[in-house]
Amino acid sequence: MSSYKSLLLGLVLSIVATVVAGPTMAQQLFIYPSRGQSPEQQQQDTFQCSVWASQQTGFNPTAPPPIPQASAPPPAGPFLFGAIRRARYEQEQEAQVAQATAAYNNQRAAFVRAETACLVGRGYTVT
Repeated sequence: MSSYKSLLLGLVLSIVATVVAGPTMAQQLFIYPSRGQSPEQQQQDTFQCSVWASQQTGFNPTAPPPIPQASAPPPAGPFLFGAIRRARYEQEQEAQVAQATAAYNNQRAAFVRAETACLVGRGYTVT
């Protein structure tokens, strides 16, 4: 039973890492100083906009995504019923991972929109 739980936890962690890493990597901002801002000014503005976007959205881009905690697997039972319970349990775990991933991605997207709005307001072109 312990190895089953370890295997399931490993599966959950790998799913979260794979699903979350994709959108996170795809949302890298490219910032162009359209008003001739210096690199130092761009760095300062980027930092200030990141702080402001975090305050507005409650999202911390430096924190790792949350990992859903796996609940205890169902108790063993007769073969057919045990298999059904185990399948239901696995579906519930996958649904929790999907829900947590969607929530994280929505928060991250809101953060990126807020950060972009701030940078555009300070005279940058952002893509």
